[in-house]
Amino acid sequence: MKKFLSAATLSIICMYALAGFAQAPASRQTGTADSLLKKFFVDFDLRSAGAEVETRLRRAPFDATALFVRMEAAELQEHPEVVLDSALRLCNVATSPKIQEIASNRILQHAANSRVFNAVLRRVKLASALHNNCAFNLKLALIAAATDGDPKVDLDSAANSAGLLTHWQIAGAFGHYDNVDFERQWPPETDQL
Repeated sequence: MKKFLSAATLSIICMYALAGFAQAPASRQTGTADSLLKKFFVDFDLRSAGAEVETRLRRAPFDATALFVRMEAAELQEHPEVVLDSALRLCNVATSPKIQEIASNRILQHAANSRVFNAVLRRVKLASALHNNCAFNLKLALIAAATDGDPKVDLDSAANSAGLLTHWQIAGAFGHYDNVDFERQWPPETDQL
């Protein structure tokens, strides 16, 4: 079942990735980008795609295509530290909004009170302050880490920065039958309660 979910996730990501990279600027070297995408998505050759990714990232550390392939290959190989590093780098790069959404979703998936997430917590906080397509999911990732018990993240301030409702009150109960008496107008209380 886990392999089926991974395959389904990969196919969905492929569709978004190919659509996102199709909208990339024309000035990018399309030949090398296409060869890397073909190696990873079509041939599913993780080894040669990984080697090409490392070569390209040595030359250009913020190559969005290479970072995306690195992130997805690491997710398939269950290396969360590489997934988080690549995703955070994608959130700091000007790339397709869909690619940034996928990257921030990867961060949200791995958000927890864990050694791996704590290693990038400062970077997540800094990236969540940026105004791009990653910001909301990164704020939710901080909330998830705080909810999981991470002492370095204040749950109330994280929820407030994400715009979540944190303090609310309940009005009621109304009469003997709440669903019927809710619409009924009640006279003001006379005993100051």
